[in-house]
Amino acid sequence: GAMGISVKGVYATAFPANLGMAATWNPELMDKAGVVIAQQARALNRDQVLGPLTGLARSPLSGRIFETYGEDPLLASRIVVSYISGVQGEGEIATAIFHADAPRTRAAREFDARPMEAAVSEAGVWAVKPLPGSSIRDFVNGQLGFKGFTVSETAAPQDADALDEQVRGILRAMLANGI
Repeated sequence: GAMGISVKGVYATAFPANLGMAATWNPELMDKAGVVIAQQARALNRDQVLGPLTGLARSPLSGRIFETYGEDPLLASRIVVSYISGVQGEGEIATAIFHADAPRTRAAREFDARPMEAAVSEAGVWAVKPLPGSSIRDFVNGQLGFKGFTVSETAAPQDADALDEQVRGILRAMLANGI
């Protein structure tokens, strides 16, 4: 479970798993990893990086816990912000992944959604990849003021206003990053 560029047949730096990187409690290290990942993505003619994952670990028995930055919302938020800073500081577009629904309670907002909030409000992430069918778009756009675009595995928005907002977000990200 290493993190980094993952393209079949391409050699790239394989960093330790996200959980291991977060365990260092060293946001500057994650910023440096983000810089290297962005540079390698650029060398492959890619303008966007999939990551960071903003979900928190809920159980140490989870088979995918290595992809998270742990269970602590403060630590995960600091690591997420640093990763995005490193990637976007190199002119790449980072994509914050949030595989949960919009927070409906105060506890969910302060715990589960804290790293995503930090990605949008503090780091200025340009792309968000939500869980298919989630209402996270309303949360990040409405409550957090997200100005970027949403990456989805489902069909494009059917509503003309939503489609217009999506196109505006893509153009903002492209212009801000010199694409």
